[in-house]
Amino acid sequence: MKIEAKYTFQESYVPPRCRKPRYRDVDKTTTVTIKEITSEEAPIALIVTDYGTRNGIWGVCDTPYRWFGGKLYKLYRHQSGDNTGELRTIDNVKYEVSREGSGWPYDATEKKRLSDIRKAAKQFILIDSEIYKRAGEPRYCIYTFGLGHNQGGSSFSIDEHYNENISKERYFNALQRDEAITYFESVALGRGDTKSIYDDYVDNIKVLISEAVRCKPNKEHGDGCSFKNSLEAVINCSDSAVEAGLMVVAVGLAGH
Repeated sequence: MKIEAKYTFQESYVPPRCRKPRYRDVDKTTTVTIKEITSEEAPIALIVTDYGTRNGIWGVCDTPYRWFGGKLYKLYRHQSGDNTGELRTIDNVKYEVSREGSGWPYDATEKKRLSDIRKAAKQFILIDSEIYKRAGEPRYCIYTFGLGHNQGGSSFSIDEHYNENISKERYFNALQRDEAITYFESVALGRGDTKSIYDDYVDNIKVLISEAVRCKPNKEHGDGCSFKNSLEAVINCSDSAVEAGLMVVAVGLAGH
């Protein structure tokens, strides 16, 4: 499918009776191609089960990830916190692709703008006429909030990217669910977040194509934020939220 994308770039020109070049913004339109394939060419590799919004209703839902050309794609939809979670349209694709053709850097050349637009267009494919967008590999992640002792809590989640503030020890790939749960429970209990321990773990990544699991947190990611790690160590040694709060304040003051 071919779509039109708008872009703006800076063009140099020399006005009449002048020697030095000036610059002006130029608006143009170009055509880019969204690749069209069939579902047979892009089989389902992973199915993520977690909480999300579908048709305006919040609840547990499945998100299939399709595998094509060594990359993962999922249906292009509004995110859970954005409107209703419904599927987006080709007009949304045009807007997102065109958005890469303007803004920073404001002095971009036409060559740069066209490169950015084409790169953005490659994020999308049509599979059986449905719009898919490239996705990061889903992985298990353990988040912690607040002062522990159920003042905040611990979360067993699924994410598509690394957070530079979180240690590699808290990430697990799609084949390491049992290890992720064991580690999560040790973190939650260490913080005193007993309400975070579940009878049933909803979040799950079902693997249908093992080749699609390439995530290696211990090799790819870092140790996270050292300051946050020090606060977590303090919280783990505390016996109450009050004690944790006082110790965190002391660590914060010492750091300054």
